[in-house]
Amino acid sequence: MNLVRNLLIMLIVSCLAAACGGNDAAEADDDNSGDSDSDGDSDGDSDGDSDADTDGDTDGDMDSDGDTDSDSDNDSPKYYFEAGDWKGYGETTTGDAVGGTISDLTGGFTSGEGELCVEGTLAMDYSSLGILAITVNQAENSDTAEDWTPGDVFGGINVNVTDRAGSGIRFVLEGSDGQSYCANNVADGGTLLRWSSFRTECWGSNGDSYDPSIGFKKIQLYAPGDENSEVGFNYCLSELNPVKTEDMPWGPVAHGKFVGNITTFGKIRSDFIQYWDQITPENEGKWQSVEGTRDKYNWSALDEIYKFTRENNIPFKQHTFVWGNQSPSWINNLQPAEQAEEIEEWIRDFCTRYPDTELIDVVNEATPGHAPAGYAKSAFGNDWIIKVFELAQTYCPNSTLILNDYNVLTWNTNEFVQMATPAVNAGVVDAIGLQAHGLADWSLRDLENNFNKVAALGVPIYISEYDADVADDQRQKQVLEEQFTFFYTNSQVVGITLWGYLVNGTWVENSGLIHDDGSLRPAMTWLMDYLGK
Repeated sequence: MNLVRNLLIMLIVSCLAAACGGNDAAEADDDNSGDSDSDGDSDGDSDGDSDADTDGDTDGDMDSDGDTDSDSDNDSPKYYFEAGDWKGYGETTTGDAVGGTISDLTGGFTSGEGELCVEGTLAMDYSSLGILAITVNQAENSDTAEDWTPGDVFGGINVNVTDRAGSGIRFVLEGSDGQSYCANNVADGGTLLRWSSFRTECWGSNGDSYDPSIGFKKIQLYAPGDENSEVGFNYCLSELNPVKTEDMPWGPVAHGKFVGNITTFGKIRSDFIQYWDQITPENEGKWQSVEGTRDKYNWSALDEIYKFTRENNIPFKQHTFVWGNQSPSWINNLQPAEQAEEIEEWIRDFCTRYPDTELIDVVNEATPGHAPAGYAKSAFGNDWIIKVFELAQTYCPNSTLILNDYNVLTWNTNEFVQMATPAVNAGVVDAIGLQAHGLADWSLRDLENNFNKVAALGVPIYISEYDADVADDQRQKQVLEEQFTFFYTNSQVVGITLWGYLVNGTWVENSGLIHDDGSLRPAMTWLMDYLGK
């Protein structure tokens, strides 16, 4: 495609005048963008630009008719910008902003060389503040701003940003659909942001992923902060390059869905990020693993996994909070009131330590006859599932909360739906997790029929533990082609996690996809080709 021929980037470093919200409840963030207004630009206005006034036409940024101010009284410095096929210029300003000052703007920005820096101090009343605003794709020699629609040309953006104040980095993309999409905790330094990295629920990264077919208008860089705190920031942006799909180190995530995997023997393999874009600890996050002795936590394994996800900008899934198996034995010997206290303490302490956890299996295998947590029923009564989810909502409000179970696509579909319905109707379950083990001999028609029964619950679905336990290479490939394609193309499925990938390193004998020497079984070769990796 030759889409980029006539595209121009406008790089704007603006004195964004508003924090994400105020002390007034009416100013709270209601668009999941981390700002206080409805346009995702954190300036407190509603005109969709990056200025601090309401007319949007005299500040050296995008004005109300969509073109670029070139008034003679605008003495903001301009910087030439070239990044791959994108060319343009940016204007920067300094000065007072609500709660503080933006100062010391410097810049020399050509083809990724030099730096464009902004430094200052701002007090905030809510949780975040826009520091840099980048308006992209002003059509060359045109007075009208045009949305950029990458289609199949680009798979993401490579950015190189230095956070000299150590206050944290988040990118927010404003789509042409009016939604704001956020990539959380972007690693300091060179980072490839795939389109699927951007989510509507910016601070939890849980919401709908950005669909590149809709185009976008601008990108903003945010500094997170605590309520009523004063935050010093010092950012330097030295590179912003579109990355063509075929040049990405791993392919695009079609349909905006992740395809993840688990730890291997309690570790993260060095080739993990080459193949997968989400991770679940196989055993390290289970309550028994973390708190085998009462009030003595061992977070070391989870710390490493969580850190890995932050550094690589992929979702982290906690597995699991409450389960009848692999829970600490001491919980069963307590009185109900103490059991309730300990369950709440476990959930609270996890969420405090890992506040940006994207996905959580809150309750695991609660279908009667599976492995429901008897200690939780003892603590909270017959509505224990709802109560546990309410605790997770309280302490991990930005996480996607999942009810996870097995045999749902085979023998126990009706029993699962009956168990899940009260919690779904109570509004506490964000998604269903369908373990997908042992499906190799099931017909696709039967799987589809059972899937549709679960889909009727009306919440998103994660294929949470998928594998194909098949010794014959070609048969395993055939199973994966049929079943994975069904899951991946289903609109209600929002992510798929395979349960292990190393041959002789998975929980069942023949589900491995990669040999220890790095060679791929045919099913893995097909999968990587299918995902464009």
